[in-house]
Amino acid sequence: MLIRQEKVSEEYLKEHGEVKTVDEGTLSRLMEMVKNDDEIFMSAFHNSFPAFLEKLRVIHPAIVPSEIEFCALLKLNLSTKDIARYKNIEPKSVQNKKYRIRKKLNIPDDVDIYFWFNKF
Repeated sequence: MLIRQEKVSEEYLKEHGEVKTVDEGTLSRLMEMVKNDDEIFMSAFHNSFPAFLEKLRVIHPAIVPSEIEFCALLKLNLSTKDIARYKNIEPKSVQNKKYRIRKKLNIPDDVDIYFWFNKF
């Protein structure tokens, strides 16, 4: 199941690439912060997507900061490989985190997680 979902996600990212809800400069700045593991990333992300945290907390009030950050990376359309590289973890760990987030937020199995976050 995870392998199928990963393939669907890869296809989605190939087609849709960058996030369209913020300007290119803001997106570049956020991506640089992720790449450099900048501690102000989440603050800048919240400034760019002010309703994001509130929406997550409505769906799951007990969501923890590390899960919120992971959701932010998905919102930015970072691939499994990119998240693994920037967070210094194995791609399999990223896949497992995606699976846990999917379950925690009740994202249906037949809906691509990147699509869900882009409509979110």
